[in-house]
Amino acid sequence: MKTVLAFILLSLITVSAGGGSSSEDERGLGILCACAAGRFNQCRGVVGSKTQGCPGTNQFLQCNGAVCSIQTCPPGQIWNKTQNICAACAQGMHVAATKKVCVCDQGTTMRNRTCAACPTDAVVEADRCYCAATKAFDEKTYACRDCPQGSSLRETQCVCNNRTQFWNENAWSCQDCPGEWLPKPTTRRWFPSLQSSKCTCSGTNQIFDRENVKCYPCPAGTKAVGNSACVCNLRCQLFNRVSEQCEFIKGYMADGTGTKCVLAPRSSG
Repeated sequence: MKTVLAFILLSLITVSAGGGSSSEDERGLGILCACAAGRFNQCRGVVGSKTQGCPGTNQFLQCNGAVCSIQTCPPGQIWNKTQNICAACAQGMHVAATKKVCVCDQGTTMRNRTCAACPTDAVVEADRCYCAATKAFDEKTYACRDCPQGSSLRETQCVCNNRTQFWNENAWSCQDCPGEWLPKPTTRRWFPSLQSSKCTCSGTNQIFDRENVKCYPCPAGTKAVGNSACVCNLRCQLFNRVSEQCEFIKGYMADGTGTKCVLAPRSSG
């Protein structure tokens, strides 16, 4: 019975690795921060002391030989997976009480991996900058800006007046759709003023590249998801937009058929 329960625990944890974790130490701790039993014990075969963090928490797994235990970082600290120790948040940040992650101090928001104050003509709400009623916030320039000609402010964002165009936040302008338009949703239950037609690609297995304003074909071994992302067919792979190839998450490989993910053999060294 214990073996069955341990196998179920390992199965639940292994499934989470398909979501994109790339750290070998994090594998097996994606869903539950818990010590497995028997031959599934994470500390099995460990000599001396070893630690590995529980992602998104202020806890870590401690191995003293083969003895496994879950430890909690001191107040005001969180597990730093880069340094592999408990550490305080970076300057201008603090540990959130609920999610146990580092968040920006009140009045600031995240920008380029650091916390920054919003422009003087904007306010912070829900970790975002919002401008006065007549302007929209430009994330790229980090400033409140007027909507350009051919667009108008709706709610908190610029919207194109011409329904055959789409709003390109990178260029801060309205541009023509290189593909085709999907009709405006018929439902108006949620945020009806923000619902509009959208630019999509008519070709098979293509996504719409908003930054370069073109339809982008997903390469072999991937599929288009949501008109905006190429996703690898194997859950233990991540798509690299630079190389345009699927790359295995560390610690995983394909089986003999190439259709399923399996754990890669651990190196003897």
